[in-house]
Amino acid sequence: MGFNNGSERKKFEAQWSRLRVEYAACGMDESMMIAMYEFDRQTFNSDRRYAEHTQTFSRQEFSDDGDGTSEDSSPLLMKFLDSLSAEAGDTYQPKGISWVEEIESENLWEGVSKLSDSDRKLLTLYVFYGYSITEIARMQGVTRPAVSKRLIRVKRFLKKFFSRVTN
Repeated sequence: MGFNNGSERKKFEAQWSRLRVEYAACGMDESMMIAMYEFDRQTFNSDRRYAEHTQTFSRQEFSDDGDGTSEDSSPLLMKFLDSLSAEAGDTYQPKGISWVEEIESENLWEGVSKLSDSDRKLLTLYVFYGYSITEIARMQGVTRPAVSKRLIRVKRFLKKFFSRVTN
């Protein structure tokens, strides 16, 4: 459970209201009470920062996603995913698919050129730049299964195309 700043601050202030009355009854001077309050407030803020930047981990269960990785089930990764990942614009912005023009095989060129621009960009990221399905999904803001399905669809299309051309 995280640190509830509003609730904890309310408790802190209520405790200090009681302490002020108690300290005044004991004859403590106001400047000493202020100094003690400031020290306790700094400690409270330090504890708050610590609680916000740490977390407890329950027993972590890893499951294989089928591609040999299980990083998606890490609680720490899930908590800090936004700060650990980069946007597609920050890393790579496919400017084109000039590799299609360099294909020497007429059949392969014809098959790839029949794909949509988005499918050719997907192939560019996956085959030429070596991005994983997870990385492509994050870049494009879609789920891993969506990227996997698109790759399977492209693969099936190319297989069908080549089986028709070679027969």
